[in-house]
Amino acid sequence: MRLSDEIRDAVMRHDKAYPNGNWRSVNVELSALFVRAAEILIGAGIDPLLLGNERRAAVLEKLGH
Repeated sequence: MRLSDEIRDAVMRHDKAYPNGNWRSVNVELSALFVRAAEILIGAGIDPLLLGNERRAAVLEKLGH
């Protein structure tokens, strides 16, 4: 599965688990995906901290990930 799809799937599962937007719990899966995405984005000259999950997924998709 492409990393962009993994991020979107994880966000969907997290949103379903916390429908009221309660993001207090640490989400290990999204954190691990962020680290993987950050390595690719930084290598492409893009600051991953400036992007939300969906935007990171869209950029990764454009980069072929």
